[in-house]
Amino acid sequence: MKVLVIAIGSRGDVNPFLAVALKLKSKGHEVVFCTSENYRQLIEDQAIRFVPHFSRKQYEEITNDPDLWHFRKALPTLIKKGLLPGMRILYPIIIQERTEDFVVVSTPFALASKLAEEKEGIKVVHLHLAPCMFRTLRDTAQIGGIPMGKGFPAWYKKLLWWFADIFIFDPCIKKELNCFRSELGLKPVRRIPNQWLFSGCLNAAVFSRLFAAQQPDWPALSEVFDFLLYDGNEQVPPEAERFIKQGAPPIVFTFGTAFYFGKNIFQESVKALEMINARGIFLTPKKEDLPDKLPPHIMACSFLPLGKVLSSCRAIVHHGGVGTLGQALKAGIPQLIRPLAYDQFDNAHRVTTRKLGSYILARQYTAARLSRKLSAMLADTEIINNCKEVSRHIDSEAALEKLAARIEEIGRRK
Repeated sequence: MKVLVIAIGSRGDVNPFLAVALKLKSKGHEVVFCTSENYRQLIEDQAIRFVPHFSRKQYEEITNDPDLWHFRKALPTLIKKGLLPGMRILYPIIIQERTEDFVVVSTPFALASKLAEEKEGIKVVHLHLAPCMFRTLRDTAQIGGIPMGKGFPAWYKKLLWWFADIFIFDPCIKKELNCFRSELGLKPVRRIPNQWLFSGCLNAAVFSRLFAAQQPDWPALSEVFDFLLYDGNEQVPPEAERFIKQGAPPIVFTFGTAFYFGKNIFQESVKALEMINARGIFLTPKKEDLPDKLPPHIMACSFLPLGKVLSSCRAIVHHGGVGTLGQALKAGIPQLIRPLAYDQFDNAHRVTTRKLGSYILARQYTAARLSRKLSAMLADTEIINNCKEVSRHIDSEAALEKLAARIEEIGRRK
């Protein structure tokens, strides 16, 4: 069987797909990995054939746009600059790579995969990294900053989704998508995220049931597996190992590998750590975002494999990306989320309501508020115990085995 794996996004978005690719490769299948050019070495180091969809320059043009991290502008910016151009790039790649025994394992945001399923009958498995993709009238969290919890009636939730589709999603995506569908001889679609984005073969929810359980009103052919946590071959630098061991467990601060606007965030974080007398590790690929001089109780790194360090840390403060969130849950440590856009508000709400951590809004991210939030979270024995309990139930390897078996089963279908 030949498998084309398509990932879009930052390192945290790519890692679960690479875990699946490696599992399928270990079972003797031919695997081709398609993602942005800046991940070429990461993929080729695993002896997997690499096909780029975005150049390094295109990727940086997207991630360097501050609108990508603006509460209201983020989604339209991502769609306009990333998803729609990617659709026309990816479709011919899928058609070119197709063989008789062929399966595409893709993010649902690679719109070309769904188009290829419709037009060519290609078997497509979608990996859904975050629960907010699954609309349900039961276990609903948030749309952006708008609450949709258990206390709200079904009509309210349906109205919010209708409003979001008609006035936010469709105006951004429907015209260009339907134009391309017309070129392919397909009928137009509307309310894109409501049903169309889901695979007709398998919608794999790759997060823990303890974070978001499967609901009876999820789209058909949906199944929950677990977080697919992957750290690759990267090792923890000796200086980081020494820092972690030389004092009290530090608090990690990271706001995503694609986020480049953290100068003020890290400055406030320095002050907050001083207020609570704690050590810290700052993770950012952009040195300009760091304060000019860090005190000795804080270390900065461009990158650390979280799965190899978090179990030795006290807590983590992050953006709410589901990859980082999963690593924190596996490490069994509390997390404080500073959401900005996308699935991050929903993830923050779930972490908070399940007593696995807390959240702080971007406009509230001051040293005083941050120190109070951290102090309260770290003193909450219920949060600490819940984190340890969830950690015991996360099994990425078992989830990978099960998911690989399901993909093989789909590949054998005539």
